[in-house]
Amino acid sequence: MANKRYPGVYLDKDGTYYIQPRVKDIYGNVKRPTIRGFKTQKEAFEAKEEKMRKLEISSNKYITYKDAFLENLKYKLDKGKIGESTYNTVLRRNELHILPKIGNINIFDITVQLYRDLQLELKNEGLNIRTINGLHSDVVSTLKYSTLFHNLEYNVAIMVGPVYADRDNINGFISIEDMKKINKEDSLDPAEWESITKYYEKLINEEKNDEEKIILIKEMLVIICEYVLMMRVGEVQGLTYDYIYFEKKFIFLNKSYSKDAKKITPLKNRETRFIYPPDSVLALFKICYEADNKYNEFKENDLVFGYTGHFSRTNILRRLKKIMKELDIDKNLSNHKLRHSGISYQLYEGQDPTAIATFAGHNKEMTMNQYNQVLGVANKELVDSLSKLYVPKIK
Repeated sequence: MANKRYPGVYLDKDGTYYIQPRVKDIYGNVKRPTIRGFKTQKEAFEAKEEKMRKLEISSNKYITYKDAFLENLKYKLDKGKIGESTYNTVLRRNELHILPKIGNINIFDITVQLYRDLQLELKNEGLNIRTINGLHSDVVSTLKYSTLFHNLEYNVAIMVGPVYADRDNINGFISIEDMKKINKEDSLDPAEWESITKYYEKLINEEKNDEEKIILIKEMLVIICEYVLMMRVGEVQGLTYDYIYFEKKFIFLNKSYSKDAKKITPLKNRETRFIYPPDSVLALFKICYEADNKYNEFKENDLVFGYTGHFSRTNILRRLKKIMKELDIDKNLSNHKLRHSGISYQLYEGQDPTAIATFAGHNKEMTMNQYNQVLGVANKELVDSLSKLYVPKIK
């Protein structure tokens, strides 16, 4: 319910606030994007007002990339964010490599494909990776400025990401074609997944010590969260029981362990979301929850797994690889590849890409694709598909 003092501000399930400003895209379509994670009503209200103000003053539907670039560069110079020397350096390198290629293009016409092709063109011209990524930072900055002051909806440069020496410059999922480029040689198929979880099932059911049994269940749950629920490893490590809604059958994700910051932080870009685990996965969480309450004096806001010791990403992965070696599964897995294996499998199963992207937290990137299926139906079909993946039955 919106507050009378701060209209348009709503209380979220986790005690924070969110807004849904009414905006129009460049084609005149009315949208109500949800922006979450504000600590106070005042902060949320001010953000909504600022968003509306920028939309009102930004009626220009055509601005060349060169104009946006120069405007951004001057803005940074005037604000003291860069000095004259940096200004001249950035201007020179862009006049040489970027502006001749896309300078006259409308910023609203710069697509993921166009920007990806531009980066690969620079790479093929023989520019070193450091130079290309310096130019990439300039493009990111220009398009970010345009999202703030020219109503540009997507920063495609962030979506594509930097260039790498040993592979194409794909940093995230941009389209279904990109998703399907995941190297199948490093991706677990459902049969291999079932053999791994059955191995855990045998270990757990044979374990006589209750505490050791719970540790094994949690260890298995970490990889289930990554493969079946398509969660990032940081999201798994930042998970608490108070965000697992057993009766309503969903998990609310709004925080993650940051390896760089060494602490639990809000999700990047406030990409909070609900995921709907199969009943078999919720049953395993329930076992752990009841055991932790009984034996470990757990508080609901304590971490289910944690990010150090036994459940650190390194230790989990080391034990998983040991099991894979015993099962003769020759895959070069990482936490990242384990999550993407689950995503890739659902795509090959024909599940709706928008539903997968929303479930996995890639909704911003996937908005670039114009999929028209009803998301509610697609979500149900996706959850039904997840339920078909093998999850052990614990005695």
